[in-house]
Amino acid sequence: MKFNQVNWKSAHSWLRQKQILLVEVYQKNDLEKVRHIQISILKDFRTTAIAVRRVTSTLGSKTPGLDGFVVKTMKERINLASNVHKIVRTPSSYKPFPVKRIWIPKKDGTKRPLGIPALLDRAVQAVYLEIIDPLVECNSCENSYGFRKFRSAQDAVLALRRKLVHLKASEWVLNADIVKCFDKINHDFLLRSVPVYRKVDRNVLKKMLKAKIVDVRDVIELEEGTPQGGVLSPVFSNIALNGLEETVKQKAVELNKSIMKKVGNPKVHVVRICWRFCSYWTSEKNASSFNSSHWKIFSWKRFRDF
Repeated sequence: MKFNQVNWKSAHSWLRQKQILLVEVYQKNDLEKVRHIQISILKDFRTTAIAVRRVTSTLGSKTPGLDGFVVKTMKERINLASNVHKIVRTPSSYKPFPVKRIWIPKKDGTKRPLGIPALLDRAVQAVYLEIIDPLVECNSCENSYGFRKFRSAQDAVLALRRKLVHLKASEWVLNADIVKCFDKINHDFLLRSVPVYRKVDRNVLKKMLKAKIVDVRDVIELEEGTPQGGVLSPVFSNIALNGLEETVKQKAVELNKSIMKKVGNPKVHVVRICWRFCSYWTSEKNASSFNSSHWKIFSWKRFRDF
């Protein structure tokens, strides 16, 4: 089968059913079956075709990586799909291109780095995304809304509103950015946590994480972090940040030990969108203990337009 011969409706239906089965056996903790299903998804050309179609149909597909390659014709798509399929079927020899770094201006006048993998590597990442994302979703926090299918910033706003409608709702809001979220992800932690159960596939992910960064004339060896701009980077960030809600709540308990005897457990709610989160506190003093230049604390009751 070639890329231009794929029945897209049938291919998407097949992949969806495979992912449903994958989640079912994962929830039963049958990791051997999980491994077999992941392999079957990886080796099927329909997965490759869907991945190639995705990465060549976005606006970002017109931005080349370090190799300068972009897809312009159907023949190039067919060849790209063929090359990607060879890699995912025999991944042991895979070696990603270095990642091209560009700098994007921010509103405050600073710049943030964006890593652009080669199109071939983006497609390989998109294939692996199909076996990783459904399982990460199983373990994702209830109040996490960033980089997740069928969830959006609008859903996060609704969640925030629901937590504030009660008469006894927490008053103080801590609105925070997680500084250098993508840049500081620990590789060892990520590779231990990513739900992939074949050693050769885990090695592929390690090669992706360790791919060199080319920034103007500098070549950077990555010991931590994942370039913002990679197809897998969003799901990697969710793996790293899952559990943040409970961590913040535990911090609240520690801060309120002297109060708990009088008023009971502190009421703290956390809602996360990508690398930004909001939490709600009964006490301004305790919320202030988290303060930094990247965080803002205010009373939502004084700002009704929040």
